[in-house]
Amino acid sequence: MEELITQEQFAAGLRVVLAVSFVGCWVVGVIAGWRQGAVGRGAIVGGLLSLLCPVVYGLWLLYAYLVRYNPVTGEAGLHKVSIFLLNLLIFAVVGGGIGLLAARISRRLRATGATTPPSHGA
Repeated sequence: MEELITQEQFAAGLRVVLAVSFVGCWVVGVIAGWRQGAVGRGAIVGGLLSLLCPVVYGLWLLYAYLVRYNPVTGEAGLHKVSIFLLNLLIFAVVGGGIGLLAARISRRLRATGATTPPSHGA
């Protein structure tokens, strides 16, 4: 049975999507900051969001390595429950860490009033 898409094709597509997202997050952050009267803060938030792109790519590389096919044994990584549980643990820890960091940044921005638009006029 032939694959619809190879890992190499997926990785190439993922690199393109992540490169566009990396720049896009920063640009959207700057635009959102400009609309709120805080371009610098928007650039920082957009920059922080863009840093998720290398994290996603790194997780993909790790996942691809863990589930790779071993021609000697004839097994793929997902044939082992231990690999599945390791993937689950890694993605849960990374996702939880990103969530906690995002909540902390959001609270800090809210405390400084960065999320409220400036008042114009009387």
